[in-house]
Order: sequence, then C-alpha cells, then structure tokens
Amino acid sequence: SPQIYSEPMWRLLNTLQDYFKCLMGANVYLTPPGTQGFAPHYDDIEAFLIQLEGKKQWRLYRPRSEEEKLPKFSSKNFAQDEIGEPVLDVVLEAGDLLYFPRGFIHQGVCVEDQHSLHVTVSTYQLNTWGDLLEKYLPKALATAVKTDTRFREGLPLSTLDNLGLANKRKNTPQRQDILKKIGELVSSLGESVQAADSAVDDIASSLLRDSLPPHPSRFTQPPTLDPPTPDTLVRLTTPYCARVVKGDGIVSLRFSTSNSRVYREIGEQQLDYDESFEEALSLLINSYPKWTPVQSLPNMDPEDGLGLVEELTEAQILESKEK
Repeated sequence: SPQIYSEPMWRLLNTLQDYFKCLMGANVYLTPPGTQGFAPHYDDIEAFLIQLEGKKQWRLYRPRSEEEKLPKFSSKNFAQDEIGEPVLDVVLEAGDLLYFPRGFIHQGVCVEDQHSLHVTVSTYQLNTWGDLLEKYLPKALATAVKTDTRFREGLPLSTLDNLGLANKRKNTPQRQDILKKIGELVSSLGESVQAADSAVDDIASSLLRDSLPPHPSRFTQPPTLDPPTPDTLVRLTTPYCARVVKGDGIVSLRFSTSNSRVYREIGEQQLDYDESFEEALSLLINSYPKWTPVQSLPNMDPEDGLGLVEELTEAQILESKEK
C-alpha cells in the first residue's frame, strides 16, 4: 500500500476516490529481469497500471464467457491453453499507463535485460448494481412485509407439491400461479424509495469507513481556533468526506476526515444528533463547493448552529472563513 508512505500516491488516490466515488487501492510490484510475477488471471477491479521503472510486456485477453464478464470475484490462475489469443500485446516503459476492465485476463512478463517497477491503481471493487440490490432488497422486503398485506398472506397449500427440485418438470396451473405471484411481489419491491436511499447510504458509509483521509492539499483554508460567529462561512473540507444517515430516532454524520492511511486502522467514525439537525446537515453536504453562513442553517437556533459548526470544524469535516 504505497499510499501509506507516499504523499503523491495518497493525494492521487484521494482525488480519484472523489471522482469515482468508490474505494481506491494501490499496490507496487517489483519484478526481476526475465521473470513473470503471476500466472494469467482476471481480477475483480478496474485496473490502471502505471509503469515507474524499466519495462514489462503485458498481454490482455477478452473474458472467455458472459459469466466471466465484469466478475464479482477474481479468478483462479489459468494455463496458457485456457485463455486463447491476446487482444493486446504491449511493452510498457517508464511513464506509460495501461487500463483494463474487470474480467480481462492479463499477464505481465519482464523483458530479459531490465527489471520492472509498476504500481497498480484499482477501483470499482464490489460497486455494482448487484451489490446495491444486495443491500436494497432486504430493506425493501422488510418494509413490504410491514406495510403490505400481500406479503403476509399464507402460502397456497399446493406450494410444496408444485415447486422444488423434484417438481421442476411440472407445468401445472398451480405451479404457474405461484411463480406469477412471486414475480408480482418481487416487482412491487422496486417501489420502495426509502429502502433505496438507505441502501445507498450503507454503501457510502462503507466507503467513508474504508477510505483514505483527505490529503492536506485539499484544504483551502488554514485551520482556525477562533470560535465561529453567525456570519462565519462554512463548507465541507472535501465533497465526499461526510454523509448524513438515519438512525433509530437520531441522525448520524459519518465521516472520513480522521481516518488513517492504513486500511481500517480506525473504525467507523460518526457524530450523532437529534433528528431536527437533519436538514442543516443535509444542506451542508449538498451545498459544496458553495459557502454557507452559519446563520443560514435551517431549523436551528443560533446556539445550536454555532455549536454544530464548532464541532464539525474541530473534526475537520468543515472548513470556515470570515466574510
């Protein structure tokens, strides 16, 4: 993880993280002349290879089937006779960059007379529609069971006799009716806006827990020890450093500004507030990059507004300046 030790790599990943809006990773690979580090395989990430020193020959191969396109998990190692002919065969030299998507089989071989040093920047791991639906569907189903009597109706007496492995060859009216009913109920789950919002908040919270803290170069204002006034202008330090989420009778502000450069060295960070703070917190998150006067925070009395801004500034979630 070069971002732990390298300031430029920390800054690069932090900037790309805000662009892609998902977790970024990096690994450095040093390969001796004439050797190959890994057998052919595909990964579960979008990969950007940056050649730092020496040369390395890369061969890329298309996914072998529909099932291997945009895979959720990385593959086993393949033998040469399993992967066909390459669609790209190129030698990278210092300063070159190569991109390949998830599911593209790849292998890199160092040229005979030079070593190779490259960094792989990765993104979009477990960041698909399927991953979103894995979070959405249980929430939508729980809401539906609570609010829609159709989900609480008893199963037909014919269910066990018409569905299941031993009954898959049957084409009875009862089987077709049950399958149709399942389809109708599943389709109705798509109407839960609340579940969709909550599922995306879960994804954002995981990103905030795992991500790098903002690089110091991202801060535009010097830290201040002066307490805020009603006229003080505030905004997020970076556009995606915090997220407001709904809790049990509260709202929580989850944030990454105190994270470590070491992956998950620090657990999830959050500040909890009364539900009446939600509109003000949402305004701060959605206003970036605009500055907001403290006195303009909605649904807050002056004392609460100043206290909120002081707490968020101390946590480096907000930066401030005077008019």
